Amino acid sequence: MNQENIVLVNDSGQEISLKVLVADDNYERASGFQHICPSVIEKVLILFIYDAESAGRFHMQNVHAPLDIAFFDADGVLISAMLMQTYTEDFRPLFDPGAPFQFALEARQGFFTEINVSAAGSYLKISN
Repeated sequence: MNQENIVLVNDSGQEISLKVLVADDNYERASGFQHICPSVIEKVLILFIYDAESAGRFHMQNVHAPLDIAFFDADGVLISAMLMQTYTEDFRPLFDPGAPFQFALEARQGFFTEINVSAAGSYLKISN
């Protein structure tokens, strides 16, 4: 995955510059945070980029720490943000924003709350 800088605008209109790893092919998107130790997850963000809006679900198979995930449409508008808990024997859900998305940003648990990002008005600044 390549590292890039992105800008996320929070609910208050504050622009937040973030360094992210970009998962923009099938292999990178399928790998995500699988088999990564919690200390790395604590410091790294992954931006999943799809060629077009799509419906899909995320899983937590082989992920060793809870993650926040935010889903954005093709214009970068936040659709949904949620917590994805790690799997147990009895708990193995799939995580779905409920609408088509083109971008998904994964971060450590609590990240989006700390930077004031919710569905109330946050968005990614998309440069073409």
